[in-house]
Amino acid sequence: MTRSSTTINASGPPDLKAYLDGADQIVDALPWKLGHTEAQHKRARGRASALAHQIAALLASGWTIDELRNALADASNGCRAPNAAAQEKLWRTTLKRANRARKSASDPDPRIGICHRVA
Repeated sequence: MTRSSTTINASGPPDLKAYLDGADQIVDALPWKLGHTEAQHKRARGRASALAHQIAALLASGWTIDELRNALADASNGCRAPNAAAQEKLWRTTLKRANRARKSASDPDPRIGICHRVA
């Protein structure tokens, strides 16, 4: 069986390119600590890019820019982190926590309301 080039792979990862502009807006607004040297700046830019891709994946899965901004606002102590690595870790942890909370709010407890089907 041959597939045409227009066939969409439903099991593949989403194309994040369409969401990177929105993700960049969110990441650019964060108070990054860039450091003093060119090497520190380069590492901070890499961390910002990685965080933007995580945010783009959340946007692709249905999050809105405002939801993500609100989730990151909960990590207001990001500016007190000692460096960009600590900031990135804090913001990633905050996003993971918000994602889990969002999923648990939308997925009811599987033990409640189960109907058993008798064959």
